[in-house]
Amino acid sequence: MAGSYRHLVNSKNEPDVSPSGERWGTIENMGDAFECIDELFAMVQYLSGGDRRKIHEAWKEGWCKVNMPESNYRSMLTSFDSFWDDYGDEQAGGAQ
Repeated sequence: MAGSYRHLVNSKNEPDVSPSGERWGTIENMGDAFECIDELFAMVQYLSGGDRRKIHEAWKEGWCKVNMPESNYRSMLTSFDSFWDDYGDEQAGGAQ
């Protein structure tokens, strides 16, 4: 399973970087990417209990705070409603 979570991180649970400096270099194709996404989705659901507020908080505090400019982080772009907006997705089916 080249697409597993363990292929994304080293033994210290830090992002894995190849000797050439490529981040997550073991994700070589769409099959690997699908496996990784599938595993990460299951982990998020398990850890959050499916609670959308916990998922939003993890995204906002765990990713946005580190990767977004402060102005975007503090804006409505990271609001709960904005995060869960389906943007007209016909298959949304009313996320809860």
